[in-house]
Amino acid sequence: ARESTFAVVTFTSRQAAVAARHCLADGRGAERWLTLEKLPVPPLSDSAPCDFITCRGCCRPVTLSITKRQQMLRKNFAMCLLALIYIFYLFPISYASSLVKPSSFYQIIPGLEDYATSNPAVQRVLGGLVPALLFTTFFALCPVMFKAIANFGSNAASVDHAERAALQYYWWFIVFTAF
Repeated sequence: ARESTFAVVTFTSRQAAVAARHCLADGRGAERWLTLEKLPVPPLSDSAPCDFITCRGCCRPVTLSITKRQQMLRKNFAMCLLALIYIFYLFPISYASSLVKPSSFYQIIPGLEDYATSNPAVQRVLGGLVPALLFTTFFALCPVMFKAIANFGSNAASVDHAERAALQYYWWFIVFTAF
């Protein structure tokens, strides 16, 4: 019987780790590789803590370069902001859709009212298309907004972890808005 051998290997990418697993000639490593998912995957969070002037301050997580107290404050601020978004998202959308009524289109385009009264399909399109476009625009901007919140306050150690947090924030937002 052969003696067991152990090796602790840190790879720079997951692709290199998979390639190394396939290189074992004797098959002793089959089904014995333990991958630690908590290890940060490059690119790491390397943004400056209060750099809001450049895009890097908003587009990259900052966890590795701030203190535990700042991490806690950022996390609490992010959770409060998410709660406000989850609860009060409907008010600005409803207000914006009330501003864009078909009657305001009739004032902007003079002959549209006569055309809409003679053709009811145009009236239905004006009544439904504009609010639908507002909702679509809002839901299209949500991933960018949640990514910025995740980069600011998710305490992510890497960009991968921040994107995972942003997806969770967006998923919860969709759950709250659907029900």
